[in-house]
Amino acid sequence: MPIRRCTLNAEAWDEAGEFNCHVHAFLAYTCLSLWLYHK
Repeated sequence: MPIRRCTLNAEAWDEAGEFNCHVHAFLAYTCLSLWLYHK
């Protein structure tokens, strides 16, 4: 799971870091979905 890996690799365990990780995972998933849809 990308989110779990990102969280484990975070330098500090805090809400901000976890939130940013989820946002990045969501954006990556959205971009991939759009790319596959328009392919």
